[in-house]
Amino acid sequence: MNKEMKQYYKEFGEAIKKSATQCQNTPTQQTPKAQTPYSWYDELKAGAARNQEEKERRFGEQMAVIRKKSADKQRRDQKLFYQALEKSHNKNVVKREEEIEQAKAETTRQIEQDFERKHNIYSEKTKNSYRSLINGISKQLKK
Repeated sequence: MNKEMKQYYKEFGEAIKKSATQCQNTPTQQTPKAQTPYSWYDELKAGAARNQEEKERRFGEQMAVIRKKSADKQRRDQKLFYQALEKSHNKNVVKREEEIEQAKAETTRQIEQDFERKHNIYSEKTKNSYRSLINGISKQLKK
């Protein structure tokens, strides 16, 4: 080592000794945060924790938006499903009523025909239908 370097280390060592003695002689002051050799690690951990909390908060907000959209879509789909179901039900009710009316008319006609054949008594409806049939045939024969 050269002389300059020796001088530099000597002065540096004396400065360290001087600051150490000053620290021992002065009363300790309360610092907001005690500085330790590993304080950078504590700060790093605290920063990472804040970063993680921020990510979790943003993720929660994004999931809330997704849940809201999903619930809205489900509500719309459910509404459409119920509308289709109601429409189908109404069609079935109308069809059933029509079939019942048709069956009643057919049954009534059948009973009237059986009664008329059995007792040889004709209703006005049957008489009118026979008259119109005969009139229609006679008109066609005249042509």
